[in-house]
Amino acid sequence: MEAKLFEEKRIVEEKRLIEETRTNRPEARRLEGTELKPIEHDRNLESSSSPPPIKLESIIPFMQRSIEFTPEDRDNRLIILGDALQARFRCLDQAMDIDSAISSYQKAIDLTPDHHSAKPSRLVFLGDALRSRFRRFGDITDLDKATSSYQLAVDLTPDDHPIKLSYLNVLAEIQNLEDFHNAISNLQKSINSLPIHDPDRAGRLINLGMALQVRFERLGDPKDLEKAISNLQQADDLTTIHLPNMLYCHYSLGNVHRLRFRHSGKLKDLETAISRLRQLVEMSPDEPRFLNGFGRALLALFEHQNKLEDLESAISHFEKAVKLSPKDHPRRPHYLHDLGNALRIRFERLGKSEDLDTSISHMHKSSDLTPIDHPDKPIRLNDLGVAYLVRFESQDSHADLEKAISILLEANTLVLDVHPSKSSVLHNCGKALRASYEHLCKIEDLNMAIWSLRKAAEHTNDQPGNLDRLLDLAVTTWERFERFGSSSDLEILVSSLNKVMTLMDSKHPDWPNCLTMLGKAYKARHERLSTTSMDQPMAITF
Repeated sequence: MEAKLFEEKRIVEEKRLIEETRTNRPEARRLEGTELKPIEHDRNLESSSSPPPIKLESIIPFMQRSIEFTPEDRDNRLIILGDALQARFRCLDQAMDIDSAISSYQKAIDLTPDHHSAKPSRLVFLGDALRSRFRRFGDITDLDKATSSYQLAVDLTPDDHPIKLSYLNVLAEIQNLEDFHNAISNLQKSINSLPIHDPDRAGRLINLGMALQVRFERLGDPKDLEKAISNLQQADDLTTIHLPNMLYCHYSLGNVHRLRFRHSGKLKDLETAISRLRQLVEMSPDEPRFLNGFGRALLALFEHQNKLEDLESAISHFEKAVKLSPKDHPRRPHYLHDLGNALRIRFERLGKSEDLDTSISHMHKSSDLTPIDHPDKPIRLNDLGVAYLVRFESQDSHADLEKAISILLEANTLVLDVHPSKSSVLHNCGKALRASYEHLCKIEDLNMAIWSLRKAAEHTNDQPGNLDRLLDLAVTTWERFERFGSSSDLEILVSSLNKVMTLMDSKHPDWPNCLTMLGKAYKARHERLSTTSMDQPMAITF
């Protein structure tokens, strides 16, 4: 009898607490407006924290016990617990609270079938919590997971449901990188608020440096790269006795110096990257992230010096990273992609078909494991498409060419116009479509190829490293001009070839052909436009 009375009392109390958390709160922010007040993250945490109200402190342990001992309605209890933990995080700023909130939301989602009407809103709750953790700590993985969560909520919500527009607005906000900019700003403020010798300062400098690095990779602003190096160097000066911070500081500094080498071509940056990452691998030989980072630096060295031993060493480190990463590790697709890309490069050097087949297999797995809304999805699709194009050129299989075109066009659809890799994706689309034209002689393929190559040129700065893109545009346009004699193609030819000749070294193997082509273009324009008096002497000169 006492047990029954106790159970009835427990149910009544639980219902009361649940109702308290739900009363007068909008769906997507159920605990906003309670006595809790969010702390300001740019103040000293100890002085700004305040104890949560008794009401909230009673909800959390009660719901935890309820979830543990009562299986019924567990998914709803997990949501309420997540709400309470997230509210306490806003008050006390303790990482364990937001971590536990995210865990609670994820468990509730795992218990909710896709057809359940509550699934979309629960995915939004999870996305909200992940965004909160990202804003506070700056881990880009949280922002990517939040984006995936919101996207799934959108996909599961009927088109005629009024809440769908709200979900779409949140998704658009994230994809415009507003959260990213805010997180970087908040991290900078929190660092400025700390005393110079505060033990938390190094960790926050590392987080800021890593966030700036990712923003550079997505938007291409060199200022972000310089700021990243500056913040990480400050952190490096503070981490001599704190091993975890020291390891991640080495890792981040190695990465940003490698990126600066790719951007500016200064070999000193690559040497610094290799030195730091080699030390890191020696200290932690079983950490996949460090192994993969060192492999990337070695691959960059191979591309610069063309020494096969650097490529072999890079592949060896990529293989170790894949082998040591669990099947469900969130970074495993990243490791598979880098290994696949390196194997394709080795195929192009040595011609072993098994390298290319394995490359395509690894990059397929990487792409399949990457959600459609993940910011790295377009790049992984791009490199997979390139691998199929290379195999087509090697084996003349039309099926490979069709796959290359389909995958590359999908990558181009997904990649943002502001992304630094946009021109590369467009260039590869153009190359694949030109190959299709040469294979099938369909004029629409040639037209699309030139359109893609022109767009790639528009996204390309006039640097020697971009010579191939301008050269491909000129060669492809020349093919169409010879076939149809269009005046507009002639103008594109003259413009692109002049840029090519400005960038190309006179010892380049294509220098004589480009000179000849440019001379023919000037001659053709002179014959068509007699008013262009300079074209005849230019044609004679070339």
